[in-house]
Formats: sequence, structure tokens, C-alpha cells
Amino acid sequence: MAERDGVLAGALNSYLMPAPSPSDAAVPDVLKGLNDLKAMIAGTWYIAAAALHPECQGQGYGEALLDEAEALARAAGNTRLTLMVGSFNQPARRLYLRCRFTEQAERPFTAFPGSDTPGTWILMAKDLC
Repeated sequence: MAERDGVLAGALNSYLMPAPSPSDAAVPDVLKGLNDLKAMIAGTWYIAAAALHPECQGQGYGEALLDEAEALARAAGNTRLTLMVGSFNQPARRLYLRCRFTEQAERPFTAFPGSDTPGTWILMAKDLC
């Protein structure tokens, strides 16, 4: 978590990506692209979610959260960070590129009621060696 003046500015959730299980094959079509990408990154340190309050964006909190994920990965003996970003989320994509993540693969993102606009899921990775 990141704080500003004692108030939550944002948070990040990361963990070791497990290998896919056989039950992962029985997912709705809307999740197939995302799950296909996740199968490619088993064993990496995965950033599952990152978010900042809008008024805290552009102030270094995103970079600090990514640095913390890198420290957690290293502490766990992992040498690769991975994440997914939607093509519709250009500010986050720019942040990840600025922090030396590279785009590895893409799969379709199928919109559903209440979701973001259609586009692609982009798998990004950063080697920690």
C-alpha cells in the first residue's frame, strides 16, 4: 500500500503465479484470452492488481508500488515480474513501459456489461537479473 499524509493513496497485489489447473479450461469465453496469457507466466511474480486514487496519479506512487513488487519478487527468489494491462488503459501501460516492462503477448479482451471497452489484454514482463 502507498500512503500520502497518512491516507491510502493506492495499493498493489502480487504473488507467485501458480501453474494452471485442469479446471481453468472450463472458464467463460470472456476469460479465455486472459487465462491463456496467465498460463504463459506460471512461476513468475505476478502483479494481479495495482490501483491509485486519481488525485495521487503522476506523483511517483505507481513507481513506488512497482518497486515494492520487485522487492517482494526478489525476496521470494524470483527473477521475473509479470502483469496484464488492457489496451484501453494507456496511462498504466505508459507507466509500465517507463518502468522497463516489455510487451510479450496479446489476447482479445471481450467486453461485457459494465466492463471496459473491447480491446486486448497485453502481457508485460520485467526481468530482474
